[in-house]
Parts: sequence; C-alpha cells; structure tokens
Amino acid sequence: MGFGMGAGPFAMGGGSILHLADKLDLSSDQVTKIKGIISAAQAANKPTRDQLKANQQAFDASHNPAQFDANAVNAYIAQQTPLMQQLVVSGFQTEANVLALLTPAQITQYNQLRTQAAQWKQ
Repeated sequence: MGFGMGAGPFAMGGGSILHLADKLDLSSDQVTKIKGIISAAQAANKPTRDQLKANQQAFDASHNPAQFDANAVNAYIAQQTPLMQQLVVSGFQTEANVLALLTPAQITQYNQLRTQAAQWKQ
C-alpha cells in the first residue's frame, strides 16, 4: 500500500497491548474490554480499509510501472491520503480508549516497556 502503520507491541490502535497482558498483569475484565474496543474499531474501519484496497487495486490495474506518470501517482496519493488519515486518527483514538482501561501502575509499566522497545530498536 505504500503507507505503514508500524508493527510490534506498540503499534497504533492498542491491539498489541494484549501481547503484553502478562507483563502488565491485565485482569480478564480488562482483556475482555480491550478486545471489545479493538473489535469495534476494526469493524468501524473496515469500509475505509476496503476503500484503500480497492483504490490500490484500481491503480495497480491502470498503472504501468515501466512508464512513470507523475499525475497518476499524485492522484493516487491524493486519493489514499485522507483515508490513511482516518485510520491513523482512529488508531490513536483506539489506543487512548485501551490505555484508559489501565491502572496507573499498568500505565507506568507500559511506558517503561515502550522506552525499552525504543532503546532496543536503536
């Protein structure tokens, strides 16, 4: 697609926080609520993701990579950008909703894990 959202335990959307459930000592109630938040966000974002995919398929079908067409590429980018913005905003909102379920101690632990992951990447 050309646009990445990141991966790993700290990807946008809060979904991968479930991979840290043991380290954060999440309760079964927290896990259930987090799964619900993520499921609702995925359902809400499905039409946008479907549109991104349809746009990409249409572009791929009409675009000859051996002949660069700046106008076609710019039109494709202009078409995809607002959809990607919607997904990024939704990801941050979902992450905030997930993090709102954590206790202060869990937030502290989560932030420490984020710092460790950033240091490891360097």
